[in-house]
Amino acid sequence: MNKGVLVIGTPYSDVDFRISWDGIKRIISRSNYLITSSDGSRINGELRSINDSILRIEIHDSKKVSKYPKKKAKIEDQQEIFLELLKSEIVYLNSIDDGFWSRLKLNIDLGFNLTRANNFRQYTLNSMIAYQADRWDAKMYYKDLSSYQDKTNPIKRSFFGANYNYFLPKDLYFLYQLNLLSNTEQLIDLRTSNMIGLGKYLLHTNKLNLGLIAGGNLNIENFSNKESVSKSGEAFLGATYDIFDIDELDLLTSVLAFPSLTEKERFRTDFKFDIRSL
Repeated sequence: MNKGVLVIGTPYSDVDFRISWDGIKRIISRSNYLITSSDGSRINGELRSINDSILRIEIHDSKKVSKYPKKKAKIEDQQEIFLELLKSEIVYLNSIDDGFWSRLKLNIDLGFNLTRANNFRQYTLNSMIAYQADRWDAKMYYKDLSSYQDKTNPIKRSFFGANYNYFLPKDLYFLYQLNLLSNTEQLIDLRTSNMIGLGKYLLHTNKLNLGLIAGGNLNIENFSNKESVSKSGEAFLGATYDIFDIDELDLLTSVLAFPSLTEKERFRTDFKFDIRSL
């Protein structure tokens, strides 16, 4: 379950069932889940409804509960510990086990556009591989766009990113991002960004997410119209707003500002707006 939608796979259906989390009356399962609550707690255990509004999470490792002191842990015997949460407090739910492959996710999208006018051709590639652990996650992705048409220069844009997040209490997380960008329109042969900082979810619910990130960045750039490689230190401050309770639409907006610390009067911004039909 993510963004307020529960996805259920069955052996008798080619298409997974998608159900609104608000529409679930009760849930009983013996599977092991990675569970995230609205206050940022990350819990690993079994899930069972007590009534229509309260869920019980059974945890067999007391060390995992000690990381969430604000949660009221109850002990039934010396081996079993459980937490009780409101159903509305659970914002992420993923069935996993201790195996490596159950925590791995891989996506690949390919695209091709052809227009007869000006003999326009465009190729796109979006790929992502991610791993989800109990207290951290890591992701690598590669995006490529190439456009060709008569009487104009080809446009090529390639982007590689690697992200690592380590989750802390109170919906805080440590982040590291390595980004590599090549863009013929901006005359960038290669821009390398090394970003280290902290992030915080101000709102984390089944209707929307609002987060802030801040930190420092080492920026290395090689432009096609310059012989030398430039290095600069930057701060960064960003915000992300993701709202997904608008019928079947998901709106994601993010802005990232890079004020330079070593180059006078330089200020970069990255802005993204995505709309997706669920």
